[in-house]
Amino acid sequence: MEELNKRQHELKEKKINDIKIRFSKGTNDYKDLNKKNIKKLEDLKTYNDPDLLPKDLRPNIICVDNKHECILLPINGLHIPFHVSTIKNLSSNYEDNNDIFVLRINFLVPGNQGVVKGELNTFPTLQQNQMYIRELIFKSPNEKHFQMVVKQVKELIKQVKQKEVEADVNESKTSQDRLVLNKSGRRIVLRDLMTRPNIFTGRKILGTLELHMNGLRYAANSRGTTEFIDILFDDIKHAFYQPCDGQLIILIHFHLKRYIMVGKKKTLDVQFYCEAGTQIDDLDRAKARNVYDPDEMHDEMKEREQKNKLNLIFKNFVQQMQDISKIEFEIPYPELTFSGVPNKSNVEIFVTANTINHLVEWPPFILSVEDIEIASLERVHHGLRNFDMIFVFKDYTKPVKRIDVIPTEYIDTIKKWLTTIDIVYYEGKNNLQWGNILKTILSDIDSFVNSKGFDGFLGEDDDEEEETADDEDEDDEYEVDESELVNINN
Repeated sequence: MEELNKRQHELKEKKINDIKIRFSKGTNDYKDLNKKNIKKLEDLKTYNDPDLLPKDLRPNIICVDNKHECILLPINGLHIPFHVSTIKNLSSNYEDNNDIFVLRINFLVPGNQGVVKGELNTFPTLQQNQMYIRELIFKSPNEKHFQMVVKQVKELIKQVKQKEVEADVNESKTSQDRLVLNKSGRRIVLRDLMTRPNIFTGRKILGTLELHMNGLRYAANSRGTTEFIDILFDDIKHAFYQPCDGQLIILIHFHLKRYIMVGKKKTLDVQFYCEAGTQIDDLDRAKARNVYDPDEMHDEMKEREQKNKLNLIFKNFVQQMQDISKIEFEIPYPELTFSGVPNKSNVEIFVTANTINHLVEWPPFILSVEDIEIASLERVHHGLRNFDMIFVFKDYTKPVKRIDVIPTEYIDTIKKWLTTIDIVYYEGKNNLQWGNILKTILSDIDSFVNSKGFDGFLGEDDDEEEETADDEDEDDEYEVDESELVNINN
């Protein structure tokens, strides 16, 4: 343990120097390549020319223009266009006392819940005598028109958001980013696979995964419509293969360098899997059988054979993919496996050369070791049966990732592993508010760097614990002299 502490001290000194170099120009050089491009509200244009306004506008009637993604509201005799991206929500209600229908439109304004600040803030700076419109209310006896407006605007907001997601994904693509199909030679295919995220909304469809010259293609057909997922080898950051040993599914998982579209979802993780073994047990049949029931033994043997067959098919596919692409699949270290809660459930966490992961439950938990700045071991206290582990990224604008409720029996193994891969860890008795800590760091980078980075405030806990331990030892060794007792009494 002394050697471990010595190595951690060296890593902390090195980390302080690395942070100083990285922030020497006042900015963090470590950027997230997949960070969303922020579109400022002041850049949204509805009409560049009044001639583009709809020709069927009627006085005092609300109009929705799908082509220009806006709603035209009658105010003081004029139709004023508002882009639907500025709308927070809208609703139509009936007022009994006035016997009239009310359309209420709430707009996004600074201070709304969910509105971000800082670099990600989309709002323009207001000039003097300017203000934001928070809410507009319209009244009418025409119920059908208000209901139609609400329906049209909500649908248009969905379309605009989907368009932004697809544009964000397509922006990172280049003309060379195309899958080159294998049109000659033997086909290398895995059949009857499902995918996560689901390629079709609301239903699981079986499809095929095929190796091509520079990537893979998953194809699935539903009701006459064929959808594809194309993944280039160059876009794969981490590749995983997990056999069905002790699991109900067998899977191949890819964690990507940049987002792709799967159905209508933007994702960095794509998983291809099939179910292995019985997913549902018949309890009535189970009660009627005993351990030595021949039918039960036959079913178990058949299931075991099926799993072995699936493992062999998937393993051959993975091996052929490695030969073609030169991509190395991540292999878990069994001795480093531990349990914890990365999302909502207590699951097995696997450690590989480059990642910490859990893939069976969705969404998956995947953490790249190269992205980690420090690890914080929290709720570490004598008498507690578990602790929490928090990972801070090198990009301080990203929220931390955490694994909670890790049994204390794993703490020494985890400390040794973190030290082996040169990751600094700190240890404390309490949970820290990392959202507030990172905001404070980003608001005053110079103070953070000059006060020895994370060691400036996290290192104090370690020192206090050491001092407390030393004090306890001194108290045990100290004996009161009789002459001192006399002086005290006098």
